[in-house]
Amino acid sequence: MVDYPLCTIIRSTIGTTEPRFLFIREILSDSGFQVVNITWARSVSDNSLISNSDERRFFRRADYGGGLRNLFSHLSFSVKIYRELRNIKPSLIVACDLDTLLPSLMWRNRGEAEIYYDQFDPISARLGFLGFGKLFDYLEMRLAMKANFRSTPNLTRVPDIYRGSWIELKNLFEFEPLIPKSSHRDKGRILFYGGVLGKDRGLRSAASAVSGKQDWKLQIFGQGPELRSLQSIQSPNLFVNSAIPHNELMQQAIRSNLYLAMYDPSIKNNRLTASNKLFEAAQLGLPIVASKNTYLGEVVERYRLGWAVTYDDVTELSKLLDDFSALDDSEIEKIRINLSSYYLNEELNQRVAITKLEKELSDTLRRSKE
Repeated sequence: MVDYPLCTIIRSTIGTTEPRFLFIREILSDSGFQVVNITWARSVSDNSLISNSDERRFFRRADYGGGLRNLFSHLSFSVKIYRELRNIKPSLIVACDLDTLLPSLMWRNRGEAEIYYDQFDPISARLGFLGFGKLFDYLEMRLAMKANFRSTPNLTRVPDIYRGSWIELKNLFEFEPLIPKSSHRDKGRILFYGGVLGKDRGLRSAASAVSGKQDWKLQIFGQGPELRSLQSIQSPNLFVNSAIPHNELMQQAIRSNLYLAMYDPSIKNNRLTASNKLFEAAQLGLPIVASKNTYLGEVVERYRLGWAVTYDDVTELSKLLDDFSALDDSEIEKIRINLSSYYLNEELNQRVAITKLEKELSDTLRRSKE
């Protein structure tokens, strides 16, 4: 017999490669909840990453980046969520993104569970091409306010009038790199990318920039609609791999020299993205290559954490790689010091946010026992 309240955390991925998902699950467990996951294995690479953890997992092929082609699959997953909630009867539901919030709100009308809404990415980021971005943002905000409490990795996404009721829980996760950082002077340099393989990440431009450079290669890990397309590029400087768990990804990243975090700024969500790549690079001590006219690019330039380049400009990125190769170790060390200082400062801010979240969870736990 369970002597502490059940909590369900729901995400329309498997969660294994999502450090934010794992981080929130850890906070829930530490706060006194028994956590049951409801997740979705959406691709072949997802299936290869599945662990033996106790999860209520949904299996249906719906590759990332499929847009409206995945609509029926998302509706099927919503039915799965509703049925699982009816069986589990949790005291607290953690809904990650709008596609899991909707069935959670529907089930709550029949139960007494509280809902914690964590916004990984706004729904307009997936449907913005329809031209209704502002409408979707408005609808998402109205529905989000029906949750008992909310968090987001970037408060600039939230209108001023609502910000006081949101927690800014940034994509800042601690990990322990096992391999010591190599010297900048070591022969061969690596530009590294790990994450969603979409057309908006500048990956083809990066592949073109390293092509023909004997001292550079591009190492890519991830999943998404561009996986096969990238793997089909014939280049001895390009290495494209399927997604791996986050801890393993960081062990691969520590071998590199530059951390690629380019986003197409013509997409609203990319301009405001709170990418975990910023904090991964900061912990690894790896200079960042970001895009101009994005929040991430502004942070990189303001705190001198690397460089911001014009998105999709192969010539500019190629020149940056050449300039980087010409730097000496002392200049790279200055950037690493900046990265370390930035991370430590953000870590202090994160502790404040976590304390606020833990209070919300503690209050929820108390009410569930009354």
